[in-house]
Amino acid sequence: MSTEKVKAAKDIAFVFDIDGVLVHGDRLIPEGKRVLDILNGDNELGIKIPHIFLTNGSGKPEQARVQQLSNILHSPISTDQFIQSHTPMRALA
Repeated sequence: MSTEKVKAAKDIAFVFDIDGVLVHGDRLIPEGKRVLDILNGDNELGIKIPHIFLTNGSGKPEQARVQQLSNILHSPISTDQFIQSHTPMRALA
């Protein structure tokens, strides 16, 4: 593996909309799981690629939604990786 390729890969990150991209309701979209596996290190470089999740849905607190998403994706998600439409306003409350 070339040094340039590894360096370039370490300079990227991904942001995902959740609904309709990774999950549909409470159902995992199979291609979404494969993408997360790749980002979590199952790739030719063997590196983890930073990623976060966005949603305009805000019916639950972040922690509850992260737990639900972790269960659906079969992958642990941190609240640091999760932004709902109202999350940025939390600092102003």
